[in-house]
Amino acid sequence: MVCIVYGCSIPLFTMDEILSVISNATGDAFTSFQTETEKSSEFLVEFINAVDWTQPWLIVLMVFHLSCTLFIVIARRHVFTLLVPLFAVLFVLCTPASYINEWAAENYKLFATEQYFDSSGMFISLLYSLPMMLNAILILIFMLVEIAQMVVTVKRAELRVKLQRQEKDAKRKQPQSKEKGDTRKQPESKKEN
Repeated sequence: MVCIVYGCSIPLFTMDEILSVISNATGDAFTSFQTETEKSSEFLVEFINAVDWTQPWLIVLMVFHLSCTLFIVIARRHVFTLLVPLFAVLFVLCTPASYINEWAAENYKLFATEQYFDSSGMFISLLYSLPMMLNAILILIFMLVEIAQMVVTVKRAELRVKLQRQEKDAKRKQPQSKEKGDTRKQPESKKEN
């Protein structure tokens, strides 16, 4: 079927044809996503099984990351005094990751039993940089919450001040109107004899 509009022919599709195209496209995308997810989970399982987690330097590294996370959660009420400096320190520590990876690849025998440090930096990215970035994101979330609370506090204070000014202005206007010879008729109960 073809629809002619303003001299142009536009093909018309039936609803079944449209649904068929949509289901094929989403089915292919879902299958592709499912395949990639399976590959990623297999890689993660292989990675976890390949690493000897009993090595002291890995235990120290994991304790460091966990203690940073614990400190962030405990100090969440002191965002600007404790967490902002820690945020900066985490980024400073992440900056030399490639240099640390190069040094560790050359000198792994000094602290590790196996060579984990590849040229692509996958190992150091997963075990060193990623946890610090996640901690930095956690700090950022606490910073945003604190800023949102500050905005609410400031707006409430502004509204209080505005209401107080309006009340003062209303009080000022009432006595002035009586003093200037208010000619409005007052109710009988308030008239003076």
